[in-house]
Amino acid sequence: MTSYPWGAYRADIKSVIIGDGVTSIFEWAFSSCHAIERVEIPGSVTVIGEYAFRDCTALTEISIPDGVETIEEGAFAYCSALSEVSIPDSVKTIKSVVFSHCSALSEITIPNSVETMGNSVFSECNALKKAILPNTVTSIKPSTFYNCYKLTDIVIPSSVKAIEDSAFYGCSALTNIDIPDKVKSIGMHAFNAVLILRA
Repeated sequence: MTSYPWGAYRADIKSVIIGDGVTSIFEWAFSSCHAIERVEIPGSVTVIGEYAFRDCTALTEISIPDGVETIEEGAFAYCSALSEVSIPDSVKTIKSVVFSHCSALSEITIPNSVETMGNSVFSECNALKKAILPNTVTSIKPSTFYNCYKLTDIVIPSSVKAIEDSAFYGCSALTNIDIPDKVKSIGMHAFNAVLILRA
């Protein structure tokens, strides 16, 4: 993990305002800053680094600015109070476990600009009820919605060709889900504990 000048003050930081001109937020930059309640990211940022805000347990909302293209692995994982997320049309890539264990997140919309999503992006988001996926993705990666047991509203885009292992594992509130005609493969345990499927 990279060392940062504010490392000794992690427990006291409540607000983060990143100056305009910054183009990337490095990995682990503000991870485990448990008191952070507010984050302002400028439009100059194009990359949010790996685990940059991981385990910021007081953060309740995040507005990702237009200009960000890549959200790296685990950037907001374990932000257990995070309930509102805004993702702009500039984002093209969302890496693995970005919102994993965000247990207050109840709804999410991924814009159609997103071309690639990694594994377990929303795994263990136990409050997630509704997710809107982009019509640009061709596969739902392993464990994308693993154990999202309150998920009731999901539309699999017609662009999807593969639903990979454990994609909807443990989504026990799902009672109706349409499988698009283009889907050619469904992985192991993809719908484990889902009560009703309609193809």
